[in-house]
Parts: sequence; C-alpha cells; structure tokens
Amino acid sequence: MNKLAIFIFTVAWSLNLHAQKGNSFAQQIEAAYKPVGNTGYYANTCECTVAEYQKFLSDPSCLNEKYRYDSLKWDFKPYFPDFQVYDAPITKVYYWHPAYQNYPINNISQDAAIAYCDWLTNTYNADPNRKYKKVVFRLPTNKEWVTAATGNVSYNGIKKLFPWDGLTLRGKDGKLLANFAETGEYNIKRGTQGELTINNDNNTIGPNYGSDNYMFTAPCNSVYPSNDFGLHNMSGNVAEYTNETGITKGGSFISPAYYLMLNSSDPEFANMQMGGAFIGFRPFMFILEK
Repeated sequence: MNKLAIFIFTVAWSLNLHAQKGNSFAQQIEAAYKPVGNTGYYANTCECTVAEYQKFLSDPSCLNEKYRYDSLKWDFKPYFPDFQVYDAPITKVYYWHPAYQNYPINNISQDAAIAYCDWLTNTYNADPNRKYKKVVFRLPTNKEWVTAATGNVSYNGIKKLFPWDGLTLRGKDGKLLANFAETGEYNIKRGTQGELTINNDNNTIGPNYGSDNYMFTAPCNSVYPSNDFGLHNMSGNVAEYTNETGITKGGSFISPAYYLMLNSSDPEFANMQMGGAFIGFRPFMFILEK
C-alpha cells in the first residue's frame, strides 16, 4: 500500500469515527474504560486495538518512524530459530484489512506504546465534551496491572492463579479461557528420574488453534469471558507492556500457561521492549482533576 493510500485510509477512518452520533472522542474513551475496584483508576476493557492505534498515527503530530507498525516483526525466528509457521498471509493484511480492526495492535515498541498514551492524554484533555477535567493515560505498574487482572480477590479462600475463578485453564463448559499455547496433558510424561517432561514428538506442542480457531491473536472483546472488572484478555492474546522496560504481563498466544499466571514476572524473552507479533499494551486511566 503506497503512502497516499495509507493517508486516505487513515483520514477516512478518522472521519468515520467522529461521525458516530452522540459520542465525542472523550465519551468513547470513557465508555471503554472500567474502574479497577476501589482503586480510583481505570483500565481499558481491551488491549489497544489496530483501529485505535491507526487513529494515533493519523495525527500529524505522531508521524514518527519510531511509532510505526512493523510487519517484519511477524518473523518468529529471533525467538524460535526452528519455529515453522505459515504467517505470510497475516503479515500482509493484519494492519490494513478491516477484519482486524478490533484485534490488538502488535509489532510496536514499548516507546511507541508510551507515545500513544501521551497522545491519548493530550487528545482527551483537549476535548470540550470530556467528563473529567484532567486525566493521564499511561502504562501500568506491575502492581496496578496485577490488581486489575485479579478482579475480586477471594475464591472460596483460595488465592487466584489466573484472572478468572478456579485453578484451571478451562471453564465449566470445557472451553479455554484464554488464547495461549496450550499443551494437552497427553503431552506430559515422566523422565527416567521421575521428573515431568514434555513429549514434543510429532509436533504435538503448539498454539491452541485446534480449540478456539485462533492461530495467532483473537478479537479484543468477543471471544473469551472478561474478568470481574469487565476486562478482557488480561491473560493471553498479546503480552502487555508495563511501565518497566522490557517487562510484560499476562502472556500471549505463543506463551505456555506459566506466563498467564498473575504472579509471573519473568521476562519470556530478551529485549521485549522492541516489540513483536505477540506483544501489545493496555492503557490505564488516572483522574487528576474531576
């Protein structure tokens, strides 16, 4: 797609967004954010979407090469040298095709996510129809993210492992509760010393597309149930940047379940601040003046 086509696309999308009756930009933002319990701050119900990020890049003040979407980062080989996946089709259409507008933005750096939050802060605070006099949007701290993901703390006296009640990765209907690299229990066996090992013969380990039909990312708010606070995909789909360099939370569609746990803070890969197909972000909103 050439630069003129890109410009026309982004301007048309922006005009269409503002044409929605009865909803100013600020009102749309306010509707998308849910209170995180009694903390006083709010979290976006979804990860930042492709459509939302396109609006950011359509602003002339944000035309910076550092913030652009990088389709080359669909290449998994820097993380998995022997990983074989047919990702060519999604590489070409993910950012541009209308079908992916409500999917999480990915392939952007942590600095770009911070720049988006700064732009969102300035744009909201300049809207005369805003509810709050002054707010700030930013990436959450580790503690703020965990609080938002956890929801209501108690579950029959058992500390939560994941953003949902219960200690398993499936609901009562047997369906998976997150988009991650599921490995069935039939792949786990014992080694010669009695230790548990993974049987990866015949490519038995892989993303859970056999269970939910999503080989890569999934729509931001229409597949998996939300947590107690109404937040979707706090585990799985795309790992979410925090305000710590290179640290993400929640795991992604290529993550094993360990990285979906609330208390998991181990960086899954090095240099995650550079971005990748499995990394996105979720802005949090803090009210400074009502």
